[in-house]
Order: sequence, then structure tokens, then C-alpha cells
Amino acid sequence: MKARGAQSSSKSRVHEMKPMAPTTPKAKAVSAIAPNPTKQSRTKTPSSVDEANPEVTAVAAKRSIPAAKKLSKEELSKEVEQIFAESDAHLGERAKASIVKFLHEESQVELDLACTGLNQLPNRLWTLPPFKERLKKLDLRLNNFIQLPGEMKALHTLEDLCLCNTAVCGLPEWLGTLPSLKKLDLRGVTAELPKSFKNNTQLEELRLASLGSSLSKFSETVLSLKGLKRLFCSRYKIEEKAIEQIVQYFPSLEGLYLPDCGLSSFPNEVLELNKLRVQGVLTRISM
Repeated sequence: MKARGAQSSSKSRVHEMKPMAPTTPKAKAVSAIAPNPTKQSRTKTPSSVDEANPEVTAVAAKRSIPAAKKLSKEELSKEVEQIFAESDAHLGERAKASIVKFLHEESQVELDLACTGLNQLPNRLWTLPPFKERLKKLDLRLNNFIQLPGEMKALHTLEDLCLCNTAVCGLPEWLGTLPSLKKLDLRGVTAELPKSFKNNTQLEELRLASLGSSLSKFSETVLSLKGLKRLFCSRYKIEEKAIEQIVQYFPSLEGLYLPDCGLSSFPNEVLELNKLRVQGVLTRISM
């Protein structure tokens, strides 16, 4: 009897002290490689990587957008003929021939439309690729148009623009934002230089002329042209104050041309400018 009692007591103790199931090696391995939610949220997705790296985004965009189709000569001819037909500008045969020649000859970088009877400039013409990509010099002198169309602001390669003796009555602000413009001829144009030219560093040559008008001083915009190398002022009644401003604001001026301005001499300060070459008065200094 005592043996049976001891055996049952022993069994009850075994049940009372039943241990917890041990963690299997497989469970530990799973636990070890389980992702950390906090770290996972910080992981960059491919899209976020592209946003952080603009170069990657730009390359991807460039690959996804097909390049614009280059127009053939035949397509250009049809396009320009349509522009001529739709335009209110009365383009003479010489003007049309010059435009077509420029469009077809890829080596051409200049367009001469001087004295072609233009009373208005065609708008859409300037948005054609040859004008935007290679036009460097545009001569529009001696025409009767009164304004420059906004489409011309697409002429990013234009370096030399001549508006001499045109009927332009106001110059647009975008003119001062053309990225390549170095020479501007405004002889005979009464409109003032737009304020967008203020502190311009790329314009190197400016031509002004006004028959008999008095030039007592230059505008603030002209005086702020930091890169100006050559200044033409013809047929003005130029006063001493304007000459003093030239010395003060353009110490690095290389060329000063003042024909028919009624001057007999220059102040010594002007003559002492090292790089300056003076023409149009009694004194001429070689560089």
C-alpha cells in the first residue's frame, strides 16, 4: 500500500512540474530573420531613389521621351509656305527667298531681311527648329514693322540683332533675356532699352542714334551694362554730363564712336582710358 501511494504522489508531481515546450531551432531561425518594421519603413524604394538622384530621373525621362523628329527640306518648305499663307505680314519675294535659303542651307547662321518692305513680322516662323538652333545674326533694318512678336524669344542662339531705322515703338522685356545676344543696333529707334537689360553682362556692343536729339545723360539701364565694350552714339547733341558718365561707368570700354555729335574735343579723362579707341571727333586713338 505504501508503495502505491508513493507512486501516485510521484505522478502528480510530474504533472505539476510539466515544463514549457522548448523553442525549436527552426523557430529561432525564423525569429532571427524576421524583418524589423522600423528598418523596413526606412528602406528606399526605387522611386524614392530616383527622386533623391535627379541625374537618374533625368536619364530615365530622356529615355522614355522620344526625340523630336527632324523635319526634312520638303516638310520645312511646306511648313514655311503655310506660315506665309496664314501670316498677315506682306512678305515680298526677296524676303521669302532669304527665309527659304536660310532654312535649307544648314551652314547658314545669318538672315538678311533688310529693306524688304516688312510691315509686320510673321509670328510662328521663329519657332521653327533652324531659327531656334542656329540663327546668330538677324538684320531687320529699314522696315516698317512696329513690334517684335513674342515668338522671337525662342531665338536662343541669336547674337546680333539689327533694328536700325525700323518703326519699332516699344521694345519687349524678353529682349533682355535672350541668352546669347551680344550686339544690338537701335539707331533711329526711339524706344528705350528695356529694364530687363539692367546689369546685363553679355551685351558687348550697343548702337544708338537720334537725329538732333539732346543726350544729356544715359539711362540707368544703359549705365548698368557691365559687359559693354563698344558704344555708338551718332547724331546726338551730346552734352558733357553724358561724356562724364562714360568715364565713370565704362572704364573698360574699348570703342567709343560719336559721329556727328557736335563735339570738338573730349575731356582728358576719356582720352586716358587705356583700352579706348575714339572715333568721330577730332581725336582718334589707336588701340
